[in-house]
Amino acid sequence: TYAHPDTGKKVSRVGIFAAVRLEEYSARAVLPHERTHSAPKADRMNLIRSVKGNLSPVFGLYEDKEQSLDSLYKSIMEKKPDVSFKDDNNTHDIWLIEEKDSIDRISNFFKTQSIMIADGHHRYETALAYRNELRENGNVSNGQATSDYVMMVLVNIYDEGLLVFPTHRLLKLKSMPSLEKIKKLLSPYFAISCFNINEAKNWETRLSKEHKDHVVIGLQWNKSEACLLHLEDEYGLRRVMPIKKPEAWYRLDVNIVQHIIIHKLLGVKPEEFEKV
Repeated sequence: TYAHPDTGKKVSRVGIFAAVRLEEYSARAVLPHERTHSAPKADRMNLIRSVKGNLSPVFGLYEDKEQSLDSLYKSIMEKKPDVSFKDDNNTHDIWLIEEKDSIDRISNFFKTQSIMIADGHHRYETALAYRNELRENGNVSNGQATSDYVMMVLVNIYDEGLLVFPTHRLLKLKSMPSLEKIKKLLSPYFAISCFNINEAKNWETRLSKEHKDHVVIGLQWNKSEACLLHLEDEYGLRRVMPIKKPEAWYRLDVNIVQHIIIHKLLGVKPEEFEKV
């Protein structure tokens, strides 16, 4: 249970912690959406070799529009939590599921489900590489080791408490172009309207007036200078982005920012992310 960062309203999200059998992505049982980098995976491999376990769950999503497991979850949560604690403004309540019938019902449900990784691609791929490493060294037999599994928390994509908030990235640049130069570089792709902004909540007012189906990106240069970037030349933009992606991929703000603004305009090469 957490507080919505904009409204302050308490929101609850329900997830189930489980040991999920590791599969190669090609099996389509676990679906990725993110490119991973070698440095973080090397760091996580050192960690898993040292502790021989998972310290942080992979965050997985599954699709259950009928909410088939909700009645089971609710009956379990009517009891007192086995563990309850707080950190910052969040409350965590944990119930242990030990009844065989409940475990079987959950396991049988997931036999026909694909799991989408929401967060934890590096953790998942590292666990997979560690499993393979143990197999290659002859330390385990296939299908008979705990290293064949990874800890996940699984959340229904239709859970009302599953909300996505902005992701922030810090870039270390040797030099920063002026706002005027940035506007000139962006102008082939975007219609740009600039204004003065006094406080963060002004962004909510500005963006709430924009059409939901249009790609609009907010650019704030300092405490007061701000611009709205309205995507105009979608097909011109596609010519400088990676090819053979799904249609929806080209309209995701995060991909446009990554490939056009970060890579192309600011000159931060994809391989630079390997150094992080």
